[in-house]
Amino acid sequence: MKIKLSVLLFALTLVWLCNACTPQPTPSPAPTTTQEETPPAAAAIVRLTPEQIEVSPGQIAQLDVVIEQVEGLYGADLILEFDPAAVEIVDADPQQAGVQITPGEFLSADLVAQNQADLDQGTILYAVSQMAPKEAASGSGTLATIMFTGRTPGDTVVTFKQVLLATSNGEQIIPTIPVVSVTVHVKEE
Repeated sequence: MKIKLSVLLFALTLVWLCNACTPQPTPSPAPTTTQEETPPAAAAIVRLTPEQIEVSPGQIAQLDVVIEQVEGLYGADLILEFDPAAVEIVDADPQQAGVQITPGEFLSADLVAQNQADLDQGTILYAVSQMAPKEAASGSGTLATIMFTGRTPGDTVVTFKQVLLATSNGEQIIPTIPVVSVTVHVKEE
């Protein structure tokens, strides 16, 4: 965990340094008239979709990590857990060493600090950041896609262990995670 945090801090420091070197527009002076306060934006939501999956042994299924209603997202650091006896992650990039998941289209994967599925331990580590001069991402979209096959009949879950989101200046975005895990039903052959 200590190494993981240092990788994230290193990545966020790189993002901050790149942004610090990019010329920023001079802010306009604040208006002197009284304005109504803008209500705070809705909290970002991170979820796994679909919430339930049925798959046969050897059949490939897709699980998306989706973000909704986020403002100013520049980096994400995710840890997910799964039962390696029940499901197996399908490698998204066989040309790379190890097993990876597929980056989503919502963030530009300019810096991929980690993209590793451990098939023995049942963990997925995924940390990605955009780099300057890219604009921060706002709105909704897919952060990553996980392809997997069923191995052993029965029910299992894929669970978020950690979700860290950050702005371009390293401020943490605290998401709402309405469903922490999804159920995967591996059917009999």
